[in-house]
Amino acid sequence: MHWWFVVADEALKARWLEAVSGAEIVSDLAELGEEARWVLLDASLLGTGLLMPERLAELTQNRRLVLADPLHQQERGLTALASGCAGYCHAYTEPDALRQILEVVASGEVWVGRELLSRLLGGLNANLPAPSEAWREPLTEREQAVAECAAQGLVNKEIASRLDITVRTVKAHLSSVFAKLGVRDRVQLALRLRA
Repeated sequence: MHWWFVVADEALKARWLEAVSGAEIVSDLAELGEEARWVLLDASLLGTGLLMPERLAELTQNRRLVLADPLHQQERGLTALASGCAGYCHAYTEPDALRQILEVVASGEVWVGRELLSRLLGGLNANLPAPSEAWREPLTEREQAVAECAAQGLVNKEIASRLDITVRTVKAHLSSVFAKLGVRDRVQLALRLRA
């Protein structure tokens, strides 16, 4: 797939090209043609109506759009995702991390950072019915505790602190939990715990 970058800032353009060489570069949304299906957009180009949901919804029609925001705030990220964006990240994300983000989006997934994921999971848990206990069966007691924390939206460091274990141990338990419960990520884990 061929990425299009909508960016006017020269330093940001160079940084993005370091992540994905060969992308088509335009500096104005008006230059974005119908053929642009994979788009990384500098949010500062959206102007004062920055994250108007209807504007973003229009931009995301028939394309996978990642909004790169120099302000990178959770509320703006939630608005972007709710409006159809396939990803939301900081505009100055390191090139290697940006490459990974774009690969995730290119594979058909949605990209959100850890903080935003925690926020989404928190909202998800508040709106779902009480969990069933069937998911506990294949897990050890410690894996159950780690799974519950992760499903609540805690990041690995917070889980480690709460359970008095290392971050490395949290990662090992989460890998085991994902494998045993047949889930890929924390969102699926949260849903599985509520099934």
